[in-house]
Amino acid sequence: MKTNIAGWRILHQKGNYYDVHPNYSDKEGRKDTDLEVIEEFFTLRAGMRVAVIGSGYGRETAMIAPRVGVVFAIDVEECFPRMRAFLHARNVENVVPLDAGSWKSRIVPPVDFVYSIVTFQHITRDLAKDYVEGFAPLLSPRGKMLIQFSESPTGTFDTGDVAIEPNIKWTKEEIADLVTTAGLQIDSLRTISGIGGTRARRPWIWHWAFIGRPGEEGE
Repeated sequence: MKTNIAGWRILHQKGNYYDVHPNYSDKEGRKDTDLEVIEEFFTLRAGMRVAVIGSGYGRETAMIAPRVGVVFAIDVEECFPRMRAFLHARNVENVVPLDAGSWKSRIVPPVDFVYSIVTFQHITRDLAKDYVEGFAPLLSPRGKMLIQFSESPTGTFDTGDVAIEPNIKWTKEEIADLVTTAGLQIDSLRTISGIGGTRARRPWIWHWAFIGRPGEEGE
C-alpha cells in the first residue's frame, strides 16, 4: 500500500507543526463549526462510539466528545502528547488515541459515526481507501461516515511517502468509486466552492460525502 504516514510522522516530530501552520492560528478561538456541519447530516447522541480520522491536536475531538460515549482519535502518535494536553485542559476524558499505523488492530466495534475534515486532502489514495474499507465492517447497522474531500484545481492525483503536506484532488466520480468498492453507499454528497486560502487567494471545492450501508439511508 502506498502511504505517507511516515512523512506525517516527520512533519510532527519537531512538535511545532500547529504553531507555524497558518490554518491553525485560530485554534483557541475556533467556534463549534464542526458540530454545525455534522448536525446537517447526523445527530450525535450520548453513548455513541465515534471515530475521528486525522484528529491532530484534538480540535474537532474536543467538540464531539462531550456529546457521545467515546471517541477514537486516529492520527500519528507524534500528535498525542499535544492532544492529551489540549483535551485535559478542557476536561475531556472519553477519548482513546489510536496511531494511524495500527488503529485497525485496536479499535473496538461497533462504530456509530466516523468524521474526517481536511485529512483526505493530505493522504495517499491507498491510505484513503484503507480507511474507508477498514471502517466499513466496523460500522454499527445504521452507522455513518462523514468525510470531506478536496477537488482543488491545484490538487494532484497522489503523493509518495515524503515529508510534505500534499494536496490530493478527488472528483465526485472518484469518491463514488471509493465508497462503492468498500461495499458502502453515498447517502448524500454536498459540494461547496468559492475563492479562499490562507496563503493565497485561489479557487477551492469541498465535497462532503455522507456514507452508510446500502439500504440504510436514515440515522
